[in-house]
Amino acid sequence: MKNGWINTCEDTRHKEWTSVATSGKVQEKNKAKELLNNCRTWTKNIQAQKEYTVTHLAMRRSARNNKRSYIENLANQAKEAAAKGNMRDLQYHTTKQKS
Repeated sequence: MKNGWINTCEDTRHKEWTSVATSGKVQEKNKAKELLNNCRTWTKNIQAQKEYTVTHLAMRRSARNNKRSYIENLANQAKEAAAKGNMRDLQYHTTKQKS
């Protein structure tokens, strides 16, 4: 039962706009952070800190790009709904999904 719960949790993403690649980068960042916390020597700690910094920045960059493309997609959908005169879709895209 525990394995089923873990597999289900791994497939879910916290935000609607995050991609699978970003979720993978979050897991890489978490592994790097765990490695950093478990370092026993000073030199390994410095190496782990550098690796963590690189993975953390890559994860943030990926999440930022995903969110930017998601918002642009919503704006384009709202623009199309406004052009068609479909006020119901326009209201849904501007108020419900962006909040």
